[in-house]
Amino acid sequence: MRKQLEDTLEARWLQAQIQPHFIFNTLNSISALSDIDPIKMQHLIGHFSDLLRSKFDTGSLNRFTSLQEELSITESYLFIEKVRFGKRLKIIWDIDEDISEFFQPTLTIQPIVENALKHGVVKQTRGDTIEVRAEKDQYNMKITIKDDGIGMKKETVDYLNTMKFEESHRIGITNTNRRLKKAFGKGLRIKSEVGAGTEVSFIIFRSYG
Repeated sequence: MRKQLEDTLEARWLQAQIQPHFIFNTLNSISALSDIDPIKMQHLIGHFSDLLRSKFDTGSLNRFTSLQEELSITESYLFIEKVRFGKRLKIIWDIDEDISEFFQPTLTIQPIVENALKHGVVKQTRGDTIEVRAEKDQYNMKITIKDDGIGMKKETVDYLNTMKFEESHRIGITNTNRRLKKAFGKGLRIKSEVGAGTEVSFIIFRSYG
């Protein structure tokens, strides 16, 4: 009963991550594109629809999803934000070709990317670069999200990297850390330096799926 309640609350938390201002900004972008670029507007509507579907599909929030699907969700999110920020946001994808055998908890990459954007392009007039990498070895897949945002102090990074399992539900992005630890026994690894950006990575094991 307790586990069921925790899973339900966790699903509701994930759904709540779509903030009203994100929806309003996206709708404003759709409206602005309706006159100047109808084709791009249609693409934006498609990506927005895909993102909303992934967030509100309660049946998927407590299961594993393919890495390909997770990257597709992330791509939809970044497409929306790219329309909003234009040249201020640069996106780099570096994905190994064969990723079909790898799975992870639903909505693990997109929240990290969203956090990187919030602490990068949103807070810097010069904009930001966000890099998403998926590097495979014989047994594992390493996922890395890197940005050149404002970075974090060493004390903050140390705290996030050593946070206990039962504490990790209390702070935004560390909910993702908690879900990864529950699934794989290992969570996020965070590297950051003030003024030099942040790198967040985690490992997906081939045997899961």
